[in-house]
Amino acid sequence: MTSTTESLFNLYIFSTPNNFRKVKLIVDEGLQFKTQVSPNTCLEDLEIEIATLQDLSMLFALAPYLIRLEACIVRNTPQEFIPQFRMNIIPQVLKEFYIQTIGHQVIPFQSLLRPLLCNIPSIEYVSVSVKSDDPDYADARLWADVVAAMPSLKTFLLGLEIEITLDLFNRYSDNGDAELKSLVFKSFAENFDLSSSFRIYTNNATLFIDSVPYQYTREQSYNTSPEAVHGLCTNPTHLEQPPHNIVGLTMNGEHIPITKNDYLEVIRHFSSITWLSLSSVNVYDQENETTEVLPTSLKLKNLKSLFYFRSTECKVNRILFDQLFYGHKRLEILKMMYGDLIYLLRTTSPSIDGNHIKNLELYCHGADGTVHLKDLYYLTLTFPQLECLSIQVSSSNLIKKNQIEIIEELIKSFRRLRSFRVNCTKGTLKLARSLMKNDQAKFEWLSRINAIGSHLILEPKAIAIWKSVDVNIKI
Repeated sequence: MTSTTESLFNLYIFSTPNNFRKVKLIVDEGLQFKTQVSPNTCLEDLEIEIATLQDLSMLFALAPYLIRLEACIVRNTPQEFIPQFRMNIIPQVLKEFYIQTIGHQVIPFQSLLRPLLCNIPSIEYVSVSVKSDDPDYADARLWADVVAAMPSLKTFLLGLEIEITLDLFNRYSDNGDAELKSLVFKSFAENFDLSSSFRIYTNNATLFIDSVPYQYTREQSYNTSPEAVHGLCTNPTHLEQPPHNIVGLTMNGEHIPITKNDYLEVIRHFSSITWLSLSSVNVYDQENETTEVLPTSLKLKNLKSLFYFRSTECKVNRILFDQLFYGHKRLEILKMMYGDLIYLLRTTSPSIDGNHIKNLELYCHGADGTVHLKDLYYLTLTFPQLECLSIQVSSSNLIKKNQIEIIEELIKSFRRLRSFRVNCTKGTLKLARSLMKNDQAKFEWLSRINAIGSHLILEPKAIAIWKSVDVNIKI
């Protein structure tokens, strides 16, 4: 987002008279507020991504009559710049408050989050989805005190990812994460009655504390771990209730050997998701799995997008992949690491059938190797119905050899292709530079790939083309 766009947001929402009562403003890098903007006294319902804690402090002053606020803080705030909220700007009529963070060093618990929540007398619904390295977030006694200080509170939800640090170990345990999990579980069981249920689990680096059942008033995604199947729950009956409004699920396997059934069991519980993202996957070899464990069936009736990011050594487990790739009638978007997909297509039998995939996004980093002309055969054979294809490479060196032939072959080989994009993070694309020289070069190239009339965007690092609906590719 440019500074001009950011200034316009500030201008129209907070410095220009308006009657906006509800605003949804999603900006990936987070919105930063200007000090000269004026309050909006009409705004009651706001969903927003902001840059830092300082912007949250300013937001309270700019929208003093919010009834519902859903705020995601995108960046970490250096310790010296963490603000102290003035009592006169803390919202006094706020009833629903959702707070989420992306980084681990954003909101200190004792000095900031706790006094903030405890000084909003009107609050009825609180959802805290925070990543943190602050061990106070794992302290059930502190959370119980916060709940007791909110007299109007009806719903209290946690989705915490707490970095397992030495400070956390020193507070709870020095006998490994299993003991840590047990002690935190015991603390929550002792400080909350059964009406509030929590699921406690750990992976190598993170302590998770989830409110269960996973039921929310608005659609959201959720970040979890395949280790959740080994979690401890303060009220197990709540786990039997189906999640509500969880539309996306992210799981990081940390490249730790984990059985495919652990992955599938967690995913199965969130059966209404529309997208699923797995990363750092390392599945046990089938021969190492116990034969007594029955395979987990998987039906995801709403699944549209599958993100399968990085298997250990690019070796995708075919059994797990098939469970995720087949049998979901709405699945049409696949996002994968280039090396993972090529390994899968070249080494497994029977061949992958990707007729249902219309949108393919590939990501190529150093571990994936270079993009080879000979690999295109596997892509065109597997995904004949592709309409959108995107390839992102971390360096132009990964698509340096035969670059022109590779790009042209990809565009011409898919009969239904409507959009194509290739871009690199580092370096520039040779083909893009040559086409940017003059309009005649563009025209000749579009003619060569039978795409006259298509919309072409060229940048030194990227080529994007949207074909005219009248263009028919001749193979």
